[in-house]
Amino acid sequence: MTTKKRGKSKGLGAGWAAKNVERVEQAATSQLDKLEQARKELDAQRSALAQGHRGASTRVALADISTDGQTQPRVAMDEETWREYAQRMSWSPQHDLAVDPDGHHWPALELVDDGQTLWLADGFHRLHAARSLGFERFQANVQPGTQRSAIERSLGANARHGKRRTRADKRRAIERALSDPQWTTWTDARVARLCQVTSSTVTRVRQALESAGTIAVQELLVGEDGREFERPQASVPSRPPKSPKKKRASSTPQKTEPSIQKRSWEAFGSQDLSEEFSLIVAYPMDAAHWSALLEAVVSGASTQVTVVVPVPSGSEWIW
Repeated sequence: MTTKKRGKSKGLGAGWAAKNVERVEQAATSQLDKLEQARKELDAQRSALAQGHRGASTRVALADISTDGQTQPRVAMDEETWREYAQRMSWSPQHDLAVDPDGHHWPALELVDDGQTLWLADGFHRLHAARSLGFERFQANVQPGTQRSAIERSLGANARHGKRRTRADKRRAIERALSDPQWTTWTDARVARLCQVTSSTVTRVRQALESAGTIAVQELLVGEDGREFERPQASVPSRPPKSPKKKRASSTPQKTEPSIQKRSWEAFGSQDLSEEFSLIVAYPMDAAHWSALLEAVVSGASTQVTVVVPVPSGSEWIW
């Protein structure tokens, strides 16, 4: 009994150790990915500092701002919104700021500087309104980073300020996040925090994209702490069933069943039936039957007809 208990404990201990080694390896891989991303961010900061970083809360020339880096979080610009902004917006030379009719400062644009390009992460309607008024510059908060970090910041933009996001805007943000090779491996709750939406909304969009084949199916998702979580079976879309293979049409002609008809001797003797049949099986019972059979066969002599007549042994009716 003692030996069995020790062996069982040893087996459980080995299994526990193997699982922990696997978790450590997964956590290490996740940390390496984060370190690589941090390295890219630091490189962008060094590049920006080397070129004389503009700093936060500064005035930026509108011509220097790029809006074509997939950082637009909305499906489309709302013309009514930016025109309303333009009506309420004016430039204050005294403060060197864009202000509203009450003299309040407009919120600064959110920009990400990668050392070469200023990516707009938040403030598309404000920027459009300012450009329509002919402004040359606008107040902005500029942070160092990459184009990807600008996209990351844009995903949750307007969740708490500006024009309220539509369902289509939220779905666009989720789709953009799930199309990223790293973000698509995050748990739905983690993606939800990134896009400032509910976790259930992320789950629905993910399932729809996976079912359509737009993104790969992820059976394991990574949480904030780097640990992997197995998705519930109900959340993983099943593979579409394969369509049954169609049978190839056979080149061999299909056999047709012979047409079998029964006729009375009266009908048989009243018309030429040799044109209709290639085989005649007759059961003559008297002389009249034999005469009708002979007449039918002779009248259709141009057609090959096989006649079968069962004749009892010793019968006088022999043809």
